[in-house]
Formats: sequence, C-alpha cells, structure tokens
Amino acid sequence: MITNVLTISLSDSVGWFGIQADVKTFTALGAYSTSVVTAITAHGTDLYTELSNDIVTGQLEAVLATTPISCCKVGWLGNETLTQRIITLLSEQQQLKWVFSPGFALLNNKHGLPAETVKSIVFNLMKKADITCLNCEEAAWLTDQKYPSDFPEMQQLALQLLKQGNGQLLITGGNWSDEFVIDCYATTESCVELAAKQDHMPVVGAGCSLAAALVVYLSKVPDQLDAIRSAKSWVTRAIHHSNELRFDTSKGSINHLFDIPA
Repeated sequence: MITNVLTISLSDSVGWFGIQADVKTFTALGAYSTSVVTAITAHGTDLYTELSNDIVTGQLEAVLATTPISCCKVGWLGNETLTQRIITLLSEQQQLKWVFSPGFALLNNKHGLPAETVKSIVFNLMKKADITCLNCEEAAWLTDQKYPSDFPEMQQLALQLLKQGNGQLLITGGNWSDEFVIDCYATTESCVELAAKQDHMPVVGAGCSLAAALVVYLSKVPDQLDAIRSAKSWVTRAIHHSNELRFDTSKGSINHLFDIPA
C-alpha cells in the first residue's frame, strides 16, 4: 500500500527547495504526494507573494477531506494567525505524524517580520511537531548563539531548543570537519551524533529534502532514529549524484531522482 504524505510550504520556481523539492522527494521514495502552497517565490530574488490565510487553510482542508495523510511536513508559514489555523487543523487528525522544518523562517526576518514574531511562530510549531528539523544557522539564530564549531556546541544548542519543543529535535549541517557532515538528533534523554561523509558538492536544499525524506520514512518505519538514519542516507546519496544535473549557476539542487532510471 502506497502511503499518503503532505507538504505545507512555499513554492520555489527553480525547484531546489520548498514544495517542488518535497514533491520530488516524496515521489522518489514511493509515496503519494499532496501539497499546500503558502507563498510563491521567484528563485534567487527578493520577490515573493504570500498567499492569504484563507487560501492556505482552504487547500489544507481540501487535502484532509479527501486523502488520509499518515505524515506531513510543515515548512514556511508567514504569520501567527495562519500558524494557529494550521496547528488546529493538523491536531484534529488522529495518528498524524508531522515534521517541522522552518527553512524560510530566516527569510521572514529579512523581509521585515520582527525577529520575535518569527521566533514565536517557530516555537509554537515546535511544541506540536513530532520532530523539528533545523540547520545550524537556524538553531544558532533562534538561540542567539554563535554557529557551533564542534559537536558539544551543537549539543548545547539542541538542549536549549528542546525547552521550546516537544522533545524531538534534529539539527543538521555541522561542517567543521573536512571529512564529515555532522547532524545531532536530540531528545530529553540523549543526543546522538550522526555523521555522513563530506561530499563538498555545491548544493542547495539538502536540509529541506532531508525533512521531506524523513516524512516518508516516518510513515513506514516505527523507530524515529531509524527513520532519521534512512533519510540522511538517502540525502547523502542525492547530494553525491547532484553533478548529474545541469544549472547555469555555481550551485544547484541535489539530485532527487538519482535512483530512478532515466
């Protein structure tokens, strides 16, 4: 039986992150994808249009009315009213697991939304999500700390952020080693170091796609740490195969379709 999954996020015209990256990830991993678009962006520019709260919640209501969703990813949300509406609708779905990966929380702040409002949105969603995924930059910004230079500093960020959430946190992208990329899976009981070989490929959107892959694996694998390991392994391979894609830029997307025959 194919599992049904959902992404709630913004649209990226080039497809490196956001809705497009999530849908490619879901499809590549054998899940049926549904989506709720929160904003439309022109990749690489400051142009974006936030959709109205009614349009966003209307999309979500349509999905939930027609499709039994086992797991979802919540990404970019632009205001506190919308955040509360999304939380309410998702909380009404029994047995629904969800991953929160803000991704563009920092973009909100760059475009004039006060920092405290951004943090309020993030922390409210962290309290409800089964797992929150943050990259090191986001984790440092949310805690007013410096970017971690080793795993103990990453652990300290995680422990501080766990006070804002429900006890499940994944911090990604520790890049202080030339050999490995380090992630930290933290709960109130332990912190687990997860290492993957550093590929040095100039890609964008790996963290977004990791959270999407985690959605699929959580819908299939009962143990959360096993699901995280599987998602990290898949993203590592997608990064490795990114040189098979062509872009007229110095950076590009990970290759979501690396395991699908051409």
